[in-house]
Amino acid sequence: MPVSVLFDRPVDKDKRAGIERAMRITSVPQVRGAWGWVRDYSGKDRLDWRPKTFWPAGTKVSVKAALNGVDSGRGGRFARDYALGFTVGADHKAVIDVPGHMLTMYENGRPVGRIMGSAGSPEDPTRGGVHTVRSKSATETMDSATIGHGKEWMLDSQWVTHLTASGTFLHSAPWNKSLGVRNNSHGCFGMTTDDAKKVYDFLPVGATVEVRGTANTHTTDVGNGLEVWQETWQQWQKRSALA
Repeated sequence: MPVSVLFDRPVDKDKRAGIERAMRITSVPQVRGAWGWVRDYSGKDRLDWRPKTFWPAGTKVSVKAALNGVDSGRGGRFARDYALGFTVGADHKAVIDVPGHMLTMYENGRPVGRIMGSAGSPEDPTRGGVHTVRSKSATETMDSATIGHGKEWMLDSQWVTHLTASGTFLHSAPWNKSLGVRNNSHGCFGMTTDDAKKVYDFLPVGATVEVRGTANTHTTDVGNGLEVWQETWQQWQKRSALA
C-alpha cells in the first residue's frame, strides 16, 4: 500500500517540488521508493509514496512532513507539521484467474485458499493488473446507475472488498447461479456469501489483488483508488516533481 496524502485544496504545480522536499519516509529495513503526484478520483490533488517493490512484511515505517509554513500556491500555506508511523502486516495477497473463475489467496507466497466465483462478462471484463484494497464494507447496495447501467438492478451485497473507486469490488453474489462456471458480472468478482467473508477477513486494506487473463488490459488510472501498481517503476518515478 502506498503512503497517500490527499490535499483539501489545489496545489500549484510550481509548488509541488517544495512540498516533496518537506516529506520524508524512513523504514526498517530500508526500502527504496518515490513520491508521485496523482489526480484523485474525487478530483483533488494527491501525493503518494510507492515502494519500488512490495513492502516486506514487518517493515517499520515512519512518515514525517515538515510542512508548517510551506507554500502550496494561490495564497495558501500549510499550518502545521505532520508525523505518523506504522508497521507493515503479514504478506497477504490474492490472484484472480479470470478464465478459471478462481481467486487464490496467498500468505507469505504460499497458496492458503482457493475460491470459485464469477468475474466480468465479455461485455464488462474485470480490470486487469495489480490492484490495491482501498477499503471494505460489511454491507453495500449495488446500484447499476452508478456504473452507467441505468436502473437495471439494485442489489444488497455482503462482505465487500473495494479495489477501484469507480466500482471494482470483490463481494458476495448469492443471486448468481454461474459462480465457478461462467464470467457474467459487470466487472466485479462475485462469490458465495461464505467465500466473500473469507476474502474480506483475509485481505486487509493495502493488500494487493492481481487480475490475470482478462480481456480488459487497459491501465487503470492511478487515482481510481490506490492503483500505484498499475504503472512500472520507471513510469511511476516520472510522476515526481523532482524528476
